[in-house]
Amino acid sequence: MLWLTNAIPAFAISILVIGLEVAILGKPNGVFATTSKDWEIFIKPWGSPVIWLFIGGFVMASSAQKTKLDVKLLINIVLPIFES
Repeated sequence: MLWLTNAIPAFAISILVIGLEVAILGKPNGVFATTSKDWEIFIKPWGSPVIWLFIGGFVMASSAQKTKLDVKLLINIVLPIFES
């Protein structure tokens, strides 16, 4: 519900969900964990280089859009290729 009202930004809620997943499901003798190292199974997928590649690409695209760098690159690099 928090992401729907934008009371908290979507990126903060995604980090909150991951943290709560580890805290609630990964605690020893909790729902799914039996030992103190079982919390690692909830974080292991985030260690994949492909995931970090996508996250980095999304961050760079968002920052390029906010600073209008994407429009500048289009005008100065892409359009001259197709004009000739």
